[in-house]
Amino acid sequence: MDHESQFIEDLNGEDDLGCVIRGHIHVEAELDNFIQLRTSHPDQLKGADLTYDQKIHLALALGLPTVLKSPLQYLGKVRNSFAHNLNRSIGKEEAGNFYKTFASEEKEYINEVIERVNAKTDGPDKKLKTMPVKEQFAMHVISLEASLYSLNKRVV
Repeated sequence: MDHESQFIEDLNGEDDLGCVIRGHIHVEAELDNFIQLRTSHPDQLKGADLTYDQKIHLALALGLPTVLKSPLQYLGKVRNSFAHNLNRSIGKEEAGNFYKTFASEEKEYINEVIERVNAKTDGPDKKLKTMPVKEQFAMHVISLEASLYSLNKRVV
C-alpha cells in the first residue's frame, strides 16, 4: 500500500477526534521533516522546543510555499479546539472553512487526490461536496500532508 492510501485508510478508520489529532500528527511530522531537510545542523533544533506555529514560521523562512501557511494554521486551530473539548466533532463549517484556506492550485490538488482515491476504489466516484463532513476534512488533511511529503521527497 502506498503512503497516500495508508494515510487515507488511517484517517477514515478514526472517529472525529482521532481524525483531527492523527491528521495533525502526520502533518506536523512532515513539517518537521521539511525543516530538518533544509537546515545544515538539524540536531541543533532538538532543544528548541518549538511550538507548531513557530515551526510553520521557521518552515516559511526556509522556503515553504506561502500558500501552505493558512491551511497549516487552520489545522492547528482545529486541533487545539479538539484538544480542549473531548465532545467536539467535525462540523460542516470547519470542513468548508478549512477548504477556503487553500489557494486555488491547492484546491485543484485536493480534487486530484480525490480522483486518485476514486481510481483505487471499486465504489462509485466521490465528489468533495457530496462526501460526509469528516471525509471532506480528512481529504484536506491528506492533501496538506501530501503537499509537504512531495516537497520533502524532492529534497531527499
